[in-house]
Amino acid sequence: MKAQASFFDYHKTKDIRRQYGRTWHGGAESRGHRKNFRPLSERKWIHLVLKSHKAKGPWSFLTPKNQALIQKVLTERAKKWGVQIAEIVNVGNHLHIKCRFKYREGFQNFLRSVTSLIARGITQSRRGVKVGKFWQGLAFTRVLKTSFEELQLKGYFKANLREARKGPKAREEFLGKFNAWIYRLRYASTA
Repeated sequence: MKAQASFFDYHKTKDIRRQYGRTWHGGAESRGHRKNFRPLSERKWIHLVLKSHKAKGPWSFLTPKNQALIQKVLTERAKKWGVQIAEIVNVGNHLHIKCRFKYREGFQNFLRSVTSLIARGITQSRRGVKVGKFWQGLAFTRVLKTSFEELQLKGYFKANLREARKGPKAREEFLGKFNAWIYRLRYASTA
């Protein structure tokens, strides 16, 4: 059987590599670049972030009613569209989700349905009642290529949980210690 050639063997220019070598899409940095495709992988874990500037007070993701709604919507839609969810971190105004999917169209449908159902359920919006934009731009996704990136994400999730429970100071304190540990772990093995 003939081995498959790498995509970059045929496209050596920097522009092509920059466009197709991306691992992230969406978020605040994507303004004006929305026509680029979303890089996804069926074999690797995806870090998905859904952020809302309107998720405050009764619309906060941390209220018990909204937490139950979010959990229900995520599990139902994940089952329907073939998405495997490993971890969910609810920070109050944004959600971090570590997930994997079987096929690209299923993940796109999952993303489309989850965002609309969560926004509709939290705002109680109906036809004729204007609420405005609920989400703060495109959903951010990042492909985790290595196990080291997965370890970093695990620490980032723990830091965000601390922020949700104790505030931003606790998050920064934890991240400082965690990043120092990661640095020692990564560079102690190469020395």
